[in-house]
Amino acid sequence: MAIDASVSPRTTRNLEATNPTLNDDLRAEEQRLKDDIDIPVFPVAVFGIATRFN
Repeated sequence: MAIDASVSPRTTRNLEATNPTLNDDLRAEEQRLKDDIDIPVFPVAVFGIATRFN
């Protein structure tokens, strides 16, 4: 099981829409980030008993 991280790099002025090379670079970086963020998650259960003495 792994966390599916949402990554979407963009420029502040939407420059990737007018520059195909920049857009390709951003999509490649997006994929690298998703690959790096792929963190395994293991289910953990904790059980306990608590007592209180007055």
